[in-house]
Amino acid sequence: MKDVFGNKLEVGDTVAFNEPGYTYRLCTGSVVKFTPQKLLIQWWKDNHNPEEETYKFPTQVAKKVES
Repeated sequence: MKDVFGNKLEVGDTVAFNEPGYTYRLCTGSVVKFTPQKLLIQWWKDNHNPEEETYKFPTQVAKKVES
């Protein structure tokens, strides 16, 4: 799978995405696994809540690329 910029996605990659239910807030998380169409991302909503997981289409995420 490839992100919105065409970067290959792998398990463990850090990605940016919109927080579920919001269109104006970006979050970061880690790719946990792939389904045939989506990827599962694990992330922290804030310091007081436990880890969250969400499914996103690959075109809804941007991979962190080290230069």
